Amino acid sequence: MKRDLDWWEKFWQEHPQGYGGPRKSLLNFAKKYFLTHPNSTAVDVGAGDGRYALSLARMGYKVDAIEYAQSGVNLIKKRAQALKVKINAFQGDFTKMVSNRRQYDLVFSSGLLEEIPSKHHVASIKKFINWTKPGGLNITKYCVWIKGRGNLVQKGIGRDIYKRAGWKIIYFQGPDNQEGVKKDIKFDRAIQSKVKTETIVARFVYN
Repeated sequence: MKRDLDWWEKFWQEHPQGYGGPRKSLLNFAKKYFLTHPNSTAVDVGAGDGRYALSLARMGYKVDAIEYAQSGVNLIKKRAQALKVKINAFQGDFTKMVSNRRQYDLVFSSGLLEEIPSKHHVASIKKFINWTKPGGLNITKYCVWIKGRGNLVQKGIGRDIYKRAGWKIIYFQGPDNQEGVKKDIKFDRAIQSKVKTETIVARFVYN
């Protein structure tokens, strides 16, 4: 069962620490890109409490943060103010957003696909692609399986879509080749669940 808006509004109100800090391995790809592409723009899709959006802003990216729940948006704005960084955070349902304008150098998404209906998975990844400027980067991470919830995202779906679009796969890690398969995901000092994930870092290469 997918978690609806009410569930997420309550979650971010009751668990302001969310899923803990951001993964440094994902941020390293963003940092490396920014070093050669200063003044880049980024969007964090499904930003949650802003753990990645805030880190991107501190690197120097001009960041938009799209979050499904207003309570999550409120957390992002509060933390951005405390850290004295600028983030354009707003509430929205990504699956209903309509735009094919290539406006971002980096499209970042962690934890979105497993929380939206499977009928939107392909379209969402294609939207990541369509929002990216030529030469830009996509960093996408999602759970293909979560204990107690079962299979949530088709294995290999992201990698296959990027390949068909002609993008360069810089990094891929899935359940069959990752260390920490079925690893524990923690928040608020408690273990939430065991998961299997996929991570794709892809570059929009053009002639």
